[in-house]
Parts: sequence; structure tokens; C-alpha cells
Amino acid sequence: MNNFLTKRDLMAQGFIGFTTISELQRNIPRSEELSQRGVYAVVCSSTYKPSFIGPDEVRRNRSVIMPWSLERLKKKWVPGVEVLYLGKASGSGAEKHTLRKRLTELVRHSMGKITTHGPHKGGELLWQLRGYNDFEVGFLPTDQPEKEEERLIGLFLSNTGKLPFANRIPLPRYIEPY
Repeated sequence: MNNFLTKRDLMAQGFIGFTTISELQRNIPRSEELSQRGVYAVVCSSTYKPSFIGPDEVRRNRSVIMPWSLERLKKKWVPGVEVLYLGKASGSGAEKHTLRKRLTELVRHSMGKITTHGPHKGGELLWQLRGYNDFEVGFLPTDQPEKEEERLIGLFLSNTGKLPFANRIPLPRYIEPY
């Protein structure tokens, strides 16, 4: 059974376009796939050792709206996995979020271009990890991003007992205390 814990697992399920955060900060690709709805994942290398950035430092960097304490971050860390965050680009009509739009928001947030509402509040715990510029983002276009995100998070939870590190809000059918 595929665990969805590594970049390789995600690629086996059709995730494509893995690009580092630092590359995305310079340029979001103009691929056709990014103009669609879908899911995306942020992964670290298999050799990454977490080093957390405390609340005072991230406030100075302006990249985290609601920083967590070092103790809370350590408790939230999921050892032995590469998948740090799972997100979706969904909606319809005027509220449609394409993968390009969500990745642009994610990258803007990493660079401290935020308001009290984001632009990408989900996943902001990523910016409390040293070396996040080397993390990679891959994506999977799908017409059902809500269902796919729920499926992936459910598989992650069933394998680890926790949400991915930077996923803070559990989906309705999953509850995890912090």
C-alpha cells in the first residue's frame, strides 16, 4: 500500500512539477497544468533534520501570522516522513483557485508579503523551519481537489496518527489535538 509519506510516493500517484520554494520565489512556471484545480504537496528531503525558528524571529521576518512556540512545533513534527503539507486549489466561478494562484499565494507568504488573513495562512508553519527554501512543491491536477486532499490526508493520518506538519486545521472527519 502506498503511504503518501515521501516525494516518491506522491510521484507514483501522479504528482508532477516538483520545484524548490526558492525557484518558485523567482518564477512560477507557466505550465498548462497549473491553470487547473488540484492538490499540491510540500516535501523536504529524506535527510532533512528539523530546526525550528522561534516566534520572535519569524515575527521579524513577517512570514508567519500566528507563530507557534518551539515546544509546540517540536510536538507537531512528524518524524520519518518527507510530506510536510498538503493543500488544495479549489472553488468555482469567481472563487476558483487554480494551482498557479495557490502556489503564488504560498510563495508570497513565504516572502513575508502577508496581511492578517494571508494570502496563504494554511501551511504557514513551513516558514518556522530553517531551510524551507530547499523544500519542494509538487502538484496533481484534479477536478475533485477537496476529495483528493481529504483522501491524501486520511492516508497520511492512518500511517502516522498525525496531520502533516504544516496542516493545522483538521478536515471535518479527522480530529487531531495539537
